[in-house]
Amino acid sequence: MTKVIMIAAIGPHRELGFQNQLLWHIPEDLQFFKRMTMNQIIVMGRKTLESLPRKLKNRHYVVFSHSSIDKDFLCVTSIDEIFHKFPNKDIYIIGGGQIYQLLLPYADEMYITHVKMNVLQCDTYFPKWNETDWESQTIDSFNEPLPYERVKYLRKRK
Repeated sequence: MTKVIMIAAIGPHRELGFQNQLLWHIPEDLQFFKRMTMNQIIVMGRKTLESLPRKLKNRHYVVFSHSSIDKDFLCVTSIDEIFHKFPNKDIYIIGGGQIYQLLLPYADEMYITHVKMNVLQCDTYFPKWNETDWESQTIDSFNEPLPYERVKYLRKRK
């Protein structure tokens, strides 16, 4: 069975980005992202792909888009297409807001870095989720360069 894992850094009100850019630069969190997604399937929207400073090495890209995408990337237009192409694989959802919203009902795990800092401008948000549907465990907590904690969420099975 395919396992869907979301990974994101969000603010106190689920802030995710502004003008197709991340809201903060936390080197340790970027290293965590790299460790988690290395040699994995990463799923993103077209805007997230365009926001990346360069192609991330050693990852298999899957891009949700109805527009033409560079041939170096697998382009899909439906959730079923992902599950069909990657049965019994872990897939990491890396953004943006619409893709998180679309795939949240399918998520088995989430690694959320909760940045404890308000932002002045934001136009993209992580979707709301029902906390009672998830077990949570704080993995890390830091104060530098910004105060944040990283939480692993596991969906409760009914």
